[in-house]
Amino acid sequence: MKNQYKPTKLKTTKAPKPKKEKQTKVEKITNIGTAKAIKLNKPKKVKEPKPVKQPKVDKSTAFVPTKMEKAQKLEKAGRLQQPKNVKLLAAILGSVVVVLAAVLLLIFLRNAEEVVEPKELSILNMPNKTTYYVGESSDFFNLKLVMTMTNGGEITVNGSECEITGFDSSVPVDVQIITVKYKNLSTTFNVSIKEIPANPTGKYNNLTFKTLPKTEYKKGEWLDARGGVLIVHYDDGTTREMELKDDYVYGFRSDKLGPLELEVIYIENGVLCTTTYTITVTE
Repeated sequence: MKNQYKPTKLKTTKAPKPKKEKQTKVEKITNIGTAKAIKLNKPKKVKEPKPVKQPKVDKSTAFVPTKMEKAQKLEKAGRLQQPKNVKLLAAILGSVVVVLAAVLLLIFLRNAEEVVEPKELSILNMPNKTTYYVGESSDFFNLKLVMTMTNGGEITVNGSECEITGFDSSVPVDVQIITVKYKNLSTTFNVSIKEIPANPTGKYNNLTFKTLPKTEYKKGEWLDARGGVLIVHYDDGTTREMELKDDYVYGFRSDKLGPLELEVIYIENGVLCTTTYTITVTE
């Protein structure tokens, strides 16, 4: 029996039903003609959307700002404020620096304008000899002075650098004023001039050396009469030895090179007798 061909049924598609349009705010009228009020459709409440959760940041790959960047960010936001005590300390230090700078500037200007000049001259060391006999020459060896400046400084001056006036041994005088001048400044010191005593008959008439003292000196050394021995010769032929002292020696100075003759003056019972010896000054 042969299979009969059965035609396939075509599926029919139903047409979509038209959607009913929703009416908004439609007045529902009930009981038209009655005294009931017209009711309006109430608007539906709109729900607020839920906040979106931020995705979690992977700390291993997240950007971490540095302290400097945080500080700059806070400073830009106006939230970076210094403590009050720090601000006060900074203000005080700033004032101190300003005052100190002003003081230093004034000192600098004052010193720049100040001219240092000689102010006063005074005796620092008296000369070796201050007592003279009539007719002797002046000897101001070892005279030293000090010059005070306007800024308080001091300068030592040798007597040989100064102008010395007022010395006169022509007549005896108890107090003779000697004036010393240096750079428009001056000061004074005193010497005395004595009369040479007479040599009465029956006393001694000669003075000699038994032993000479030191005769070789270096420039700038002091007198040294140790070791010198004198012999006093009397008129009756007798003699007497005595030690030479610095006070008996006159005319010593070691600021000039070469030979120098020194005078020895001895007075006993008002009688004066003299002698001499020579020294040499070298470098």
